[in-house]
Amino acid sequence: MKIKRIEHVGVVVRDTEASRRLWEDCFGIPLGSAEENAVRKLALYPVGESMVELISGVSPDGKHQRMVAEGRAD
Repeated sequence: MKIKRIEHVGVVVRDTEASRRLWEDCFGIPLGSAEENAVRKLALYPVGESMVELISGVSPDGKHQRMVAEGRAD
């Protein structure tokens, strides 16, 4: 099997808004889209033919925030 490209990479972050400032202001990468639901916030950035997805939890005791606090991802 030959890998042609990576569709997207998800990165769990502590604070989506702070991470957005880094990507947009420091790296100069424009936001592709953003969405929020009861569980998580997403910010999607197009990078070449791929997307980088920044993910943070909405609840301080939710899965995403626990992952950040523990320094791991499932």
